[in-house]
Amino acid sequence: MKKALVFFLLIGLGACSESSQLAVQPDPLLGPVQEADGTLSDQAAVDGCGLLLSIKRNASTTDQYAVSDSSLALVKQYLVYSYAVAKLDATVRFQPTGRKKEVLCGFAGFKPFDEVLILSIKPR
Repeated sequence: MKKALVFFLLIGLGACSESSQLAVQPDPLLGPVQEADGTLSDQAAVDGCGLLLSIKRNASTTDQYAVSDSSLALVKQYLVYSYAVAKLDATVRFQPTGRKKEVLCGFAGFKPFDEVLILSIKPR
């Protein structure tokens, strides 16, 4: 009986490890990887824009980027929606794709934003 208990305790301890951080692999064709503190937000339900990454450049300027389709699974794992709105402050590693992506923005319809490939997210 003791051997079985020790066996199951060891199995349980082995399963209790810190989960590895999800990440998307960099694309060597896209250029250098960048890292910045930013905000991931999805406010389409309240007449805002869909999923965007906002990075403050200086006191008066914020750059906004559309999240690439290949990054959506990673981003959705971190966003928590409340009343159909989500916001997450995080340190984000990303690569600009050089493409534009249309994002739904309220009644105005779709707006083009520069697209980024999100590689990793560390919530703050």
